[in-house]
Amino acid sequence: MVERHLESIRDREQAARERLSAAEREAERIAEEARASGERLLEEAQARGEERRRELTSAAREEAGESIRALREQSGAQIDALAEVASGRRERAIELVMQSFAGSGPGEPREG
Repeated sequence: MVERHLESIRDREQAARERLSAAEREAERIAEEARASGERLLEEAQARGEERRRELTSAAREEAGESIRALREQSGAQIDALAEVASGRRERAIELVMQSFAGSGPGEPREG
């Protein structure tokens, strides 16, 4: 009877070792699957991040290009306006010089 009881204990210990070994293998398999899944998720997140970076860079370049075009148009209009003012002043200066020479002959004092 003691022998049967000891044998029964040994059988239960062996079954427990086998269950423990199976559980360890299952835990390793689950851990490997989790690691692989994590790597895939990380790669996908990196790919999405890279795509988003490209989109933002493209949008920023486009916006910068539009700003540059607007500034060039604005600058062009300002340059045209300044050129017109300068031309008018140049014409006025020429008129004043001509008047000053027209009003005075050789030896005549110029009006000041």
